[in-house]
Parts: sequence; C-alpha cells; structure tokens
Amino acid sequence: MDPTFDLDTLADSYTLAGTLIFCMMCEDLWFHLSHRLLHNRYIYPYVHKLHHEYIYTVSIAYMHFHPIEFIIGPILSTAFGIVLL
Repeated sequence: MDPTFDLDTLADSYTLAGTLIFCMMCEDLWFHLSHRLLHNRYIYPYVHKLHHEYIYTVSIAYMHFHPIEFIIGPILSTAFGIVLL
C-alpha cells in the first residue's frame, strides 16, 4: 500500500489526538517499567549504575547511560505505542 498525502485520507482531529495520547501513555508506561527493571539488583551494577554517576539533577545526566539502556529505554519506549497500534 503506497502512502498518500491527500487531505481526504487523513484521520480526523479526534483520531489523531487519541492516537497521540495513547502513544504518550504507552511511552510513559514502557519507560517506567523498564526503569524499574534496570534497578533490579542483578542488572543495576552492570547497566544502569552508569546513569546514576551524576549526583546533581542536570539535563545531560539523562543522556549518560549504557548502550543496552539506550535500546531498552528511549528506543523501545518510543516504538511501543506505535507497534501496538
């Protein structure tokens, strides 16, 4: 199926808003659950501890993490809602 960009084929405003809200909720749920998983005592010292090296809350601390955590956190949490839909 080829993508079309006609105004007639776009979803209405309510469908778009519902889709956006659903994807945001899925992203928050996945991120929360994966963060809890990363605090597991068997995983934390090898993967998530790198993130907690920052003592102060600064924005750059978010991007200071292990590559495995990058896949589990930002990538999969963003894709979770889209895959469900």
